[in-house]
Amino acid sequence: IMSMVIMPSGLAALFIPSLPLLQSEVRHLGSHATEQVVQLFIAAMSLGEAIGPILGGLLVARLGFPWASFFMGAPLIAVLIGSLVTYDR
Repeated sequence: IMSMVIMPSGLAALFIPSLPLLQSEVRHLGSHATEQVVQLFIAAMSLGEAIGPILGGLLVARLGFPWASFFMGAPLIAVLIGSLVTYDR
């Protein structure tokens, strides 16, 4: 039950600052680009919420919890490292 409280709180903490940052990056391209960013962001979050538990359950059932955690976390760590390496102030 606690996970049902903690997960949406984490999503809200991610969602609230991310969307305005994404919008500010494309604002110079016009209102259509800003709307597209919002649409893609909402679609990606919804798709992740739908597919994530299914994929996670499948990986845990097939590989066990430690390997499933590795395969779910490794791409996130790769994206984080890539973001840090390519970050341009």
